Amino acid sequence: MSLGQPHGATGIASTRSKISKPEVQRARTGCLTCRRKRRKCDEIKHTTENGESKCAYCLSNGLACEWPGFINVADQLLKKKPAKQQHRKEPQEAPELAKVQWPLSPVSSLNDDQPVLSAATPHHKRVSPLSSLLTPTLPSRFLSPPQVHQPITEKTTVPPATSPFPDYTSLTGMSSDPLSMDAFSQNYPSTHENSYLDLSHILREYMYVNAFTTNSKLEPLLPKEVLTEYFVNVEKFSVKDFDEPVVLKPEQEILLLKNYVENVGAGMDMFDTDKTMVRVIPQKMKSRPALRFAVLALSSRWFDSKVANYPKGLTVSLYHESLRHLAPTYNDTSNDIYIIVTCVILCVFEMMSSEPRNWKQHLEGCVLLLKSYNITGLAVDKIERATFWVFIRMDVCHSVINESPTILPSEHWVLPNMTAEEIEKAFDTPEMHGNYIVYLASLVVNLVYGEQEDDQYKSKWLDLWVRLRRWEQSFEDLFSKTYEVYDPKIGFPRIFFANSQAISSTQMYHMSCILMIQNKPHSLRLSQLSAENSMYPSVSMVYHARRIIGISITNSDYGAYSNSIQPLYVAGLILTSRQDYGILLNALHNVEKSTGWATQWRMNDLMKFWSKGD
Repeated sequence: MSLGQPHGATGIASTRSKISKPEVQRARTGCLTCRRKRRKCDEIKHTTENGESKCAYCLSNGLACEWPGFINVADQLLKKKPAKQQHRKEPQEAPELAKVQWPLSPVSSLNDDQPVLSAATPHHKRVSPLSSLLTPTLPSRFLSPPQVHQPITEKTTVPPATSPFPDYTSLTGMSSDPLSMDAFSQNYPSTHENSYLDLSHILREYMYVNAFTTNSKLEPLLPKEVLTEYFVNVEKFSVKDFDEPVVLKPEQEILLLKNYVENVGAGMDMFDTDKTMVRVIPQKMKSRPALRFAVLALSSRWFDSKVANYPKGLTVSLYHESLRHLAPTYNDTSNDIYIIVTCVILCVFEMMSSEPRNWKQHLEGCVLLLKSYNITGLAVDKIERATFWVFIRMDVCHSVINESPTILPSEHWVLPNMTAEEIEKAFDTPEMHGNYIVYLASLVVNLVYGEQEDDQYKSKWLDLWVRLRRWEQSFEDLFSKTYEVYDPKIGFPRIFFANSQAISSTQMYHMSCILMIQNKPHSLRLSQLSAENSMYPSVSMVYHARRIIGISITNSDYGAYSNSIQPLYVAGLILTSRQDYGILLNALHNVEKSTGWATQWRMNDLMKFWSKGD
């Protein structure tokens, strides 16, 4: 997938954010410590008693001295392709791929012309700019670049090939399941293959119409005539004569449900100790066809990204079937929370299937539904609360991508008129600790990407900085690392967590710290916030960035993988050496390979940024 140019931050954040100003080039001489401190470096590597190489300034001040790996990334990126192909929107010519049997398969897309990642094969190897960034010292599997491909068709006759990447079946256990080998052996034709965009529009319009017919007190975000048009479109869709409904074979539905429970749904339940999405929702969908087909469509979308010979059109047909049952409920006063659950699941589907720049239209629809049904992150009802946090993590990711405030303001995440102390107390449980860092991350992005008065900004920044540190110190017995060791071969710590909730929440914590440091008040000296002061987090962006990456390369939890894309991107903006680039790009590639969430667009963003800095 590709992504349009992100929107720049506004107000005070635009003057502080380093992410929004990638054109600023760093100095090219001296060690990295001297560059950061703006000190004159003698550029001589003096050997210490411990065998370390340090410049004179770092040696005399007892500082860590890190030297960059010098490389002209721009030349490496551009020398193998015409310049016009470097823009991520530009479609690339793709070779035909082997029609390998699943689950060893390339990543596919709902949009036939959309470039996505694929595992390379020995028979059809394609030179990629990624290969010039990966060092020869890395394991051989790191050196095979992701590729762009065309969707598998009936005419594909290239002999099967073996993937150079690790077999994902060892993680899912599917290869030993007899159902998995034959359930989708036949092609599954669909009459709705070309109507995906229409279905996407219907979902958005349904959420708007449902929200405004449920609660007339909502302030319209759209002109009345537009809402009227949405109403007419949903009405027409709800009474339309459809073709024969989708009928799945029992073994097909079992496989889709099994995948939902073990992978996709488990990822949505990342911070939910009650596991609502995998324990409750599958039971409730028996009598709710819209919910049932939404679950099946989302699971099928995962297979689309993993299985070369997966039936083309089946995923869209299941999506269509969910909307067919959902649309007639647009003005039903008896609607319950499961209508919202259905919409949120379909919204997750949209996030996996569309460009990130198009996320906002669906996120706005979900926001209106949550507000119209008065659902917050502290809802008493467990299903309402779980649904809220599944959605809101997407809102934070969208905010980081576009460098803009969250669509749902942070004050609407909690109950009205709550003080900071009351909010912190409400989240002060092991069950809500992971959600609390998501809430704090929303405060961070709304602070640094929003408009604040200068006198308010500093006080809010300091208050939030202390709250981040308190989060890190809370529930250390459950959320602290299980094991950590420095790996000298790759230059990163390997940090393992036994608690899957701690993986993503810790990465989000470090990402929030980086954003805070990058957007600190001008009058505030970071030396005043010493890392030795237990009230504050570390003030080293390199420290936070390397821990984000160290966590990602050590843990392989599906939910953590799905939510690691933006933290990895933010960490990548801090890296300075060629080997670090390779490690990070491989981590992002593994995320897409394991989850189906596209990362190539973020890899392109990083390579473009690195090429301007070297």
